[in-house]
Amino acid sequence: LALAGIIFLAIFHVSTLAGKQINVYIERYNAYDQIGYALDDMALRLPSASRIYNPFNESGVVEIQDSMHFFGWLNPYNVTPYAGDTEYIYRIKDNALVLEDITHDRTETLVEAKFEPTVEFVRHGAAQDIEPNFMTVIVTANCNKSASIGLPTRVVKAEGIKFWFIDVVAPR
Repeated sequence: LALAGIIFLAIFHVSTLAGKQINVYIERYNAYDQIGYALDDMALRLPSASRIYNPFNESGVVEIQDSMHFFGWLNPYNVTPYAGDTEYIYRIKDNALVLEDITHDRTETLVEAKFEPTVEFVRHGAAQDIEPNFMTVIVTANCNKSASIGLPTRVVKAEGIKFWFIDVVAPR
């Protein structure tokens, strides 16, 4: 009977640890999935932007912005160059990464607040290799449960985005 109790406790302990690890990996997968969705959405909408409200300066240094406010098409699959009818902004709102459609008064959550996301729109100065209509978007999320099994809590993904119809650098 004592041996059966020890075996039962060992099985219970192993299954509890396995369940904890599964929950951590599910959380990390959800964070990666939401970040991937956000970057896919940006890679779809931003290249066809017709106007940017907060363009970068041509300062020669790395510039970072925490939001991107632009005009683009409501249907990003059917775009007319240099035109756009919908005002959008990607930003952190209520601790979540959202896409606000200001024209139609809609907000879509891209990365949930529980992941405490941050977003950076980065322009790498006046380096000769960098085009004026190219920037990098970096989205970071926190998976606080990851520390319990020794994994890093930060989940980070980045995407390079090239604008086709406008420059992300303010004209002189």
